[in-house]
Amino acid sequence: MGPQRSLGFVLADQGYDVWLANPRGTRWSRKHATLNPDIDIKEYWDFSFHQIGYYDLPAFIDYIVNVTNQEKVFYIGHSQGSTSYFVLSSTRPEYNKKVRLAVTLAPIAYFEHMNIPIVFWMARYRDEVENFVSKYQFYELLPYKPYREILAKIFCNDKSPFQDVCAAVFYFTGGYSEQFDKTKMPVIISNAPAGGSIRQMQHYTQIFISKKFHQYDHGEEVNLGLYGQLSPPEYDLKRITAPLAFYYGSEDVYCREEDVNRTASEVSNLILKRRIEGFGHMDVTWGIDVVKSLYKDLVRLMKTY
Repeated sequence: MGPQRSLGFVLADQGYDVWLANPRGTRWSRKHATLNPDIDIKEYWDFSFHQIGYYDLPAFIDYIVNVTNQEKVFYIGHSQGSTSYFVLSSTRPEYNKKVRLAVTLAPIAYFEHMNIPIVFWMARYRDEVENFVSKYQFYELLPYKPYREILAKIFCNDKSPFQDVCAAVFYFTGGYSEQFDKTKMPVIISNAPAGGSIRQMQHYTQIFISKKFHQYDHGEEVNLGLYGQLSPPEYDLKRITAPLAFYYGSEDVYCREEDVNRTASEVSNLILKRRIEGFGHMDVTWGIDVVKSLYKDLVRLMKTY
């Protein structure tokens, strides 16, 4: 988005030491000690936001703390970045002491009221999707492909007659938004989505169906061996004790206000819950007015900690 509208630059200009973490499975985070993501596909891609929160976020935090000699860090996570943080701070509550303030943009724990066609479809055909994934080994979701950058520059630039078609793809997946800057589409499409596991989408579908925020449901037999119970355990949000802030958009089809309010009622130390009018799911990261509508307030809040 450029230095004027990217949160990393905004924070760096305010004197903060900015560390950017890529979740496992993305274009920039595919390495593994023993597994090859293109060969050992079933084993490598067997993860959801639970593993990111339980294993990866602690590794990020510990590394930063050790390198900087700081006792605590600020955490900022968007969408799945918030979900993973809820996993971390509820299942490994000792990490609450290492977080000065956690800011969640479009925070998602509960998913009951979302309005996304692909999730409705996956919920309706849950068994068929699982069979398809196993039969065709469809474990990697929306991987990065180099040709995307070329196509984006050709078809989505300001002079292209197909620019509105490119925009329609975003509107279909995330809802129409006046805050969406079509001129940035070549940059966005070249980098996002950056890849992930089908298990991540399946896990969100499960919490939509169950109306609960719980660990991955492997089926009763596997659950019994893995969790010691037939159903997956729920995450205890009351164990989140580090200061927590919620920012969410009024037009977000993923992160609905009803679900945000439910999450807010369960966490232990919510210091701010702010709704941003006219913002959709991605507008809290790349909306046209994101600096004045969100980032200035976010920086002000951080300076109080």
